[in-house]
Amino acid sequence: MPRKSVDSSGRLPGRKKAPGKNPSKKVSSSQCKYQKGWPDRVIEMMAEGRSINEVCAEFHIVFRTFKRYTEEFPLLGEALAFGKELSLAWWEAQGREGLHDRTFQTALYQIHMRNRFKWSSGDRMKVSASARGKGKNGEPGEGEVKIEISQEEAACV
Repeated sequence: MPRKSVDSSGRLPGRKKAPGKNPSKKVSSSQCKYQKGWPDRVIEMMAEGRSINEVCAEFHIVFRTFKRYTEEFPLLGEALAFGKELSLAWWEAQGREGLHDRTFQTALYQIHMRNRFKWSSGDRMKVSASARGKGKNGEPGEGEVKIEISQEEAACV
């Protein structure tokens, strides 16, 4: 999709300026909702697997404002980067622990991880294995395991 150009005021062509608002005016520090404790809170929340949108909702700000704050306040940006790693680790632990739960919904988990953490099948190695043996009550049983792992992750194993 081609990117739309903006005029000299920073607005898209054909869009009128909202009354009483100046889009080029910077937010003053008295209007800033940022608080010093936010970096620690971001790490706490994301360590529980929460998303950036949940963090924004907790702080009562929109994502765009949060993104600007991460640029203006380097400690918040570092907390966000670390929080993303913690959130991914939390969700990976949920998947690992779910392997032992018969009610764990692997398809839902896989879709969630693909969408949330940008997992894609293009940069992942697919490993499949099949097994046959005795199932419950001595009857023949079969099983199949499919594992997807990135090349970078495979180097760590």
